[in-house]
Amino acid sequence: MIEDDNSIVNFLEPLLKNEGYELFHAETIEQSEIIMRTYPIDLLLLDLGLPDKDGLVFLSDFKESQQIPIIVISARSDESTKVTALDLNADDYLTKPFGSNELLARIRTAKKHYQKRETENLKILVNGPLVLNIEKHEVFINEKIIHLTKNEFLLLEVMMKNIGKVLTHDHLAKSVWGLGSMNSLTLRVNMSNLRKKIEQNPIDPQFIHTEIGVGYRLLEILI
Repeated sequence: MIEDDNSIVNFLEPLLKNEGYELFHAETIEQSEIIMRTYPIDLLLLDLGLPDKDGLVFLSDFKESQQIPIIVISARSDESTKVTALDLNADDYLTKPFGSNELLARIRTAKKHYQKRETENLKILVNGPLVLNIEKHEVFINEKIIHLTKNEFLLLEVMMKNIGKVLTHDHLAKSVWGLGSMNSLTLRVNMSNLRKKIEQNPIDPQFIHTEIGVGYRLLEILI
């Protein structure tokens, strides 16, 4: 955890220890680099307002060389900062103050996401009753086939490969349309149509959760 507010560290350390985690704490980026060279780190909790370097700069540099889940924990609540952090491949973003149970749930989800990275090479992706066969271009819910357009299928494929992770509008647009920027209405229309086909109640979705002003998250379904 890279955090210069010791009150937060003192709150989280016993909580995480009780869940079986060992916490290494750094107050600065420089300290964190020493720790990460010394110990095998499985997940990083990152504050943005750090004394020696902005967390967004660190995030950009860090993800180029290492592949572990990163959850940003910050008092910055503006949408532009959240989008920037997620586009720099942060796995999640929690705004202070936050609940301990929410943090633990986000940690579990981020770790599962990285443990399942091999799904990139799988032909069949599964999330509860939802099954996507990449090779045959088929989607099933509760063994019933669902007919999707090409773009709807691509949207669902990207999200199925990133279950639990917030995907920004820009990330989804690049993945599906190959564009650096696009009419956001196109994405919203395609997402709305996808929800109508896979959700039992599109107004209260079971699968696709909207992160307002940021993007979408495919929720993990446990059965």
